[in-house]
Amino acid sequence: MNPEPLPPIPIPPSQVWKDLRIQVLPVIVFGAAIFGVSVIWQNQLAAPTTAGQVETFQAQVTSPQPGKILLLNVSRFHWVKKGDLVATMLPTEPRNELATIQAELDIARARMDPASARQRAAVDFETLRLDILLEKAKLAASRVHLELERSELERAEVLFKQQLIPDTAINQHRNNVKRLETQIEATAKAIAEAEPSLERLSSMGTLDRAGGEIDATLIEIGKQHERLKAVEKTLGTISLEAPVDGMVSFIFRHAGEHVADGEPILVISSAKSERIISYVRQPFPIEPTVGMDVEIRTRSLRRQVSIGKVLNVGVQLEAITNALAMPLPGVLVDQGRPFSVSFPTDLKILPGELVDLVLKPAAR
Repeated sequence: MNPEPLPPIPIPPSQVWKDLRIQVLPVIVFGAAIFGVSVIWQNQLAAPTTAGQVETFQAQVTSPQPGKILLLNVSRFHWVKKGDLVATMLPTEPRNELATIQAELDIARARMDPASARQRAAVDFETLRLDILLEKAKLAASRVHLELERSELERAEVLFKQQLIPDTAINQHRNNVKRLETQIEATAKAIAEAEPSLERLSSMGTLDRAGGEIDATLIEIGKQHERLKAVEKTLGTISLEAPVDGMVSFIFRHAGEHVADGEPILVISSAKSERIISYVRQPFPIEPTVGMDVEIRTRSLRRQVSIGKVLNVGVQLEAITNALAMPLPGVLVDQGRPFSVSFPTDLKILPGELVDLVLKPAAR
């Protein structure tokens, strides 16, 4: 007679957990570690093809002509919009231009010696017109001189308040300003009274002017008249505006300083960029082509990854002079073939920031 089988002895939960922890859990952890390492290696640790730099865009505000900066409306790290007034300056060079015009008008006047009585009436009319032009040139020069004297008076008043100059110096500036104002007022009044008379005598200019030399002189007077109009438009202060939206990153000149023609006054840096610039070095691991996909990786703590495309590829090697330069020992200049990459909108990176690039050739 067979005995009945004994009931199975129950295994305590602690023993089941111990068996899982010793036999099964290490296998699961090891497999997860291998998977995680492979993912990190592919996405984070795979060697990039090359490095790139987000292109920076800077615009210079320069002096259109020699002059003195009267007012600087911005400071460093100041945000501006396109068209904002950033500086005001007073040109100083128009005095030389006006002096040249006046000298050439004097020469033209000396040539207006009538060759016959038949031409005298027309010549007298042109001589009168020339005299008025000369007075206008002198008036324009006086106005420029007045603006400079007013600027010097303002500077002298500040120095006088600080007791750095005597009262005789500031009185001299005040007298100069008053004298120029009186002179300008008198000259302007004389021109205003003479111009109606010239208009009434304009019919004299239609008389026969036989003689090529006089005609040539009259043409030259007309040219100088146009030059005088052009110079008069540049008189007074000049307003310099911001050419782009951005931040003032550098200031080279300040209020009160004199600047030359084309000299930079400040630099405005744009906060946006549209592409990434990079280089491939010899020996070329991959030849970049237009339209090729490029994986872009940031170097921030929270790494961002996105895909861009090659926009342009250079046709020759160029010297690398920015932050991407890595000259080898014994090599003076680092060279590479430049190419640009489109800037993905989902990436939050700053102009000038360095990124890693992985070129992805199309599968064949």
